[in-house]
Amino acid sequence: MSSQAPERGGKAAASRQRILDCAARLFRANGYAATALGDIAAASGLRTASLYYHFASKEDLVREVLRISAARTFDAARAAVAALPADARFDDRLAAAIAAHLDELLGHADYTSADLRIVNQVPDAVRRDVLPIRRDYADWWRALLQQGARDGAIRADADLDLVRMLLLGAINWASEWYKPERGPVAPIARECAGLVLRGMLATPSRGSASAPRSSLKPAPNTASKGSAKSAPAAAASRAGSPAAAAPRPSSRGRARARSG
Repeated sequence: MSSQAPERGGKAAASRQRILDCAARLFRANGYAATALGDIAAASGLRTASLYYHFASKEDLVREVLRISAARTFDAARAAVAALPADARFDDRLAAAIAAHLDELLGHADYTSADLRIVNQVPDAVRRDVLPIRRDYADWWRALLQQGARDGAIRADADLDLVRMLLLGAINWASEWYKPERGPVAPIARECAGLVLRGMLATPSRGSASAPRSSLKPAPNTASKGSAKSAPAAAASRAGSPAAAAPRPSSRGRARARSG
């Protein structure tokens, strides 16, 4: 008896994870409304009735997909910055946070991209349930940028909420344009940090450092006709990610949504 309980528990955990992975993939591909529990069950190799052993409803299932997306991204960014020396420069902390966010965005693309697509499609109650962790992540980025301002790395008059939303929106757009041919994530993260802190002008204004020359390779143009989104609409979608510290309800930065 005792030897069978862990096996049952292990099988149940594996089945639950498979359901979540399939749900994230289908939510990413089809959106929330167009994805039925029967579709998720079929993709998971289960009967629809078996899903109810793990999740009470479609709402419970999508809530967990969104929670996992936000929690993974937050945990990774926080751990990456915490691993740096206490006296690390702000641009190193910023690059570490960007790299961790990008790694999660690209490494768990189904979850983060599903989050970006469906966060504003799910029922209001589900969105309210996952809002606290998204606010916590936004607050963490806000504190990181505030420290940069105190260190003198960011202009004292900069609107840090605007910086945060622009930065995370740009990072999350990587889910659309990144291809492995561009090379590893770390140089991209460093480039992003440099652009945020030093800008892109070849001849910057007096008193500012010049931006580093990019060493990244241009990505091949693989987009097919009919697959591109409206640039303003797609960019707005990324600004309110999970993966992207969604702004507080009073902010205007959240738009229709993993980055993402």
